Amino acid sequence: MFSDPATIRTDLRDRLKPLLPANWRIINNLSEAIDTVVTVLYFEFTEVSSSVNGTALDRFTVAPKFDLVVASAGAGDEDGADADLVTLAHALQQCDDIYWDTAKKERLSTGALAWRFPLTLLSTIEE
Repeated sequence: MFSDPATIRTDLRDRLKPLLPANWRIINNLSEAIDTVVTVLYFEFTEVSSSVNGTALDRFTVAPKFDLVVASAGAGDEDGADADLVTLAHALQQCDDIYWDTAKKERLSTGALAWRFPLTLLSTIEE
């Protein structure tokens, strides 16, 4: 379980970084989309909920939701985008407190192909 929604972006990045290729670049917000020669992983903190799948969570527990968007280097590299999908899915499967269901392919404004992974995490609320 993650410790605090205020630090969850950093905690998630720190948890995934050792599981990903060293040449991937991690950026905190998709609004900073850049054209790059390396694979980029964008983090978007999208919402926080007090329930998961309609079931209320325990007191002082929330479910922060993130979109991870993995964008392949260069525009139109279908094979590269699909390889990045496998790499990120494998990394996420190694984390037993990160939940995802369906990843969807999209094209970013830079022209890069990307896969969007909606994640649900569990976190405690600290005072």
